[in-house]
Amino acid sequence: MADTVFEQFISENLIKSNLISGSLLLSKQGHVMYKYGDLKNLSQENIAQLLGLFDRVSDTESYADKDVNLSSSKGRKIKYKVYHKTFSSMYATSSEGNGGLTVCNLPYGVLVCTYDSHTRVGEAVKAIEYFCDIMRR
Repeated sequence: MADTVFEQFISENLIKSNLISGSLLLSKQGHVMYKYGDLKNLSQENIAQLLGLFDRVSDTESYADKDVNLSSSKGRKIKYKVYHKTFSSMYATSSEGNGGLTVCNLPYGVLVCTYDSHTRVGEAVKAIEYFCDIMRR
């Protein structure tokens, strides 16, 4: 089966950068529109938690120093510590020091990306934000 246009787009503009280990695109209603790598097997509880990150638009500071708990496709539970949140993005690092998480609020959904510890945070975040900027146009 051929990839959809979006699958080709995300592959060429984000996945092939080799900076991310997982990617998940959710509609605002919680439907999984795309999944890749470490984020292939998230539970509905994990998905609801990610969608809820942007429910309170004016309350950006309340998520600083909070946790996001996810289960990886390998069955491991990973706790991410939020270190910065804006109206359009949320950034977190793994409490075990094995990577990070970036969640981007898009007009019609939410993009979630993970990256491994061998990836430089700045490079991963820059690539993810660049991709999200394209998606917001």
